[in-house]
Amino acid sequence: MAARADVQTEHIRAQLREFLSGYLAGPVSDDTDIFASGLVNSLFAVQLVVFVEERFAVAVQTRDLRLAHFRSIGAITAFVAGKRERSPQAEQAGGGGPVRGRAIQEGN
Repeated sequence: MAARADVQTEHIRAQLREFLSGYLAGPVSDDTDIFASGLVNSLFAVQLVVFVEERFAVAVQTRDLRLAHFRSIGAITAFVAGKRERSPQAEQAGGGGPVRGRAIQEGN
């Protein structure tokens, strides 16, 4: 079971690396704070949340919109893995729709 979780976590991480490197026109390390480093802006934050919902079939709720969940590839990977762990049917379910009108908030 742990090996399957490791494979899934690495798959999430790889998908995020690909998405972010396409937007940023180059690779970014897993622990780089993409917001503090100025690599992304607030418009991209919405695109990132929509990508996470659609690609990983998890619903990002308003209460989930915390900078701590989205600041790095590692943080996003942990967030998605945690959502999937709490909701195993997420892999079969839809992404929960776009997050129009919501923004990522600072804090935990």
